[in-house]
Amino acid sequence: MKPVVIIGAGQAGSQAAVSLRQFGWKGGIILIGEENYAPYQRPPLSKKFLEGDLPFERLLLKPETYYQTSEIGLRKSVRVEAINPEEKTVSLSNGEVVEFSSAIIATGTTPRRLPDDEIDGAFYLRSVADSLALQDRIVDGAKIVVIGAGYIGLEVAATARKRGASVTVIEAAPRIMARVTGDFISGYIQQYHEKQGVEFRMPHIVNELMSENGKLISCKLDNGDEIDADIAVIGIGVLPCDELAASASIECDNGIKVDENCRTNQPDIYAAGDCTNHYNEHFAVQVRLESVHNAIEQGKTAAAAIVGDEKPYRQAPWFWSDQFDLKIQSVGINAGHDDVFAFEDPEKNAVSAFYFKNEALLAVDAINRPADYLAVRKLLQDKVPISRADIETANGDLKTLLSKKPS
Repeated sequence: MKPVVIIGAGQAGSQAAVSLRQFGWKGGIILIGEENYAPYQRPPLSKKFLEGDLPFERLLLKPETYYQTSEIGLRKSVRVEAINPEEKTVSLSNGEVVEFSSAIIATGTTPRRLPDDEIDGAFYLRSVADSLALQDRIVDGAKIVVIGAGYIGLEVAATARKRGASVTVIEAAPRIMARVTGDFISGYIQQYHEKQGVEFRMPHIVNELMSENGKLISCKLDNGDEIDADIAVIGIGVLPCDELAASASIECDNGIKVDENCRTNQPDIYAAGDCTNHYNEHFAVQVRLESVHNAIEQGKTAAAAIVGDEKPYRQAPWFWSDQFDLKIQSVGINAGHDDVFAFEDPEKNAVSAFYFKNEALLAVDAINRPADYLAVRKLLQDKVPISRADIETANGDLKTLLSKKPS
């Protein structure tokens, strides 16, 4: 029996390998990754690991010995150069050609880049190596410019302030986290950062990274202002790594298109994780998600389909972020909302914003209110119709809504 080849050894690829064994796959499994590490968690790279409070061993999704004892062939520091769907082979950067019975593409994403970024002091945060390099530079008194006010940028900003650095965040949009949250939560989180000493400049873009003798000295904005900087951390979004798939005639559109079982348009080739674009039945939208939850569940889904026990991926998406002592948890997709209702508890730095469209609950952003997040997650997953009136009547205790029946 030819093996299952998994292209990409991140969260989705690792989960697919683990799930194949758990679901009873007896054949070979080859897990191929470009980094010289066993699969590891990425979220801590901008938080606890960047702070220096988490040893590398704690990042690992499984001990490296697990792959040996589970007979999973972990190939590190090697890249898949091409997929041949007709011959069912992959060509590796070391010249090897590997046959497969099924393949799972889990290539993730790559950061959007600024021009002229190859100078000492310009950083992207995507890997362990990136985080380790930043650890050495984010120190007390350092001048840090964060370019981009999404999850990664704001997590780095919070970590840098906790390490004693001065921090200026540059954002092209009129508000922070504009792609993932509403006005109210954006304002709340920005004010909290400002209380901790973070400065914001927006809406502005960085026109040029100014250098001297090859080293970053400042960031020049579109209005001509220059902000002194020892380092710049660039977090202006990511792009799906779908070129490998596209070159193998696999359909792509803002990611690799997959069905609810993570199948591509090519027989026996699947895809999972941040590189995929799938139809989400909960919100009736085509979506590409960048989240651990999506990577884990699609990894499981692809593995289940391969062993012939389909477990279609039909879940409400959820996300989280830690910034200072704010635990931000979100579930659902708030795009297109026409109404917002919020609970706030200033003494606990806690707030939840609920998003509605046509009186139906779409999503929640919960800050230091985990019970709200958990309740809405279950309500959305179970497709229970919830209106603004239901949320208001619950008066901060959403457990009372869990007895409602699905529509």
